[in-house]
Amino acid sequence: ELLALGFNPMLSKMRIADANVRVLRGLIALRQGELATAQESFREAIAQADKLLGYSAQHFQAWNVKGVAWAGLVVCASHGRARPGFDSQEGINQAIASYQQARAINADVGHVKRTRRLFEALAVADEAGILATVRGAVWAEG
Repeated sequence: ELLALGFNPMLSKMRIADANVRVLRGLIALRQGELATAQESFREAIAQADKLLGYSAQHFQAWNVKGVAWAGLVVCASHGRARPGFDSQEGINQAIASYQQARAINADVGHVKRTRRLFEALAVADEAGILATVRGAVWAEG
């Protein structure tokens, strides 16, 4: 059924890998103070995740990518780098909802640990502590 809709499992693996690379690129850029590059990478990661979720809302890895990418955009905004009209509270809400969705689909210990490591790498750059409310969703058990 998914193949008839244009879903290709190998392409899906490549897209999630690409989305993960974009998240890592965003994390690295953020930690290096390259906020424009970080913001661009996080937005690209969200776009890739959305493509995957268009095929299946059960793609927990895509939800995790969205969670960290939205949280990354919030941190960029807290450093004074946000696109006009960006609402940090909405970004926080999107991050929380994404992490909750991912956890509802897959609460496997290995996946949860990886998600927590990515979040904590991002949290290092959160000097304002704006991600405190997101942390609960990241650390929640399935």
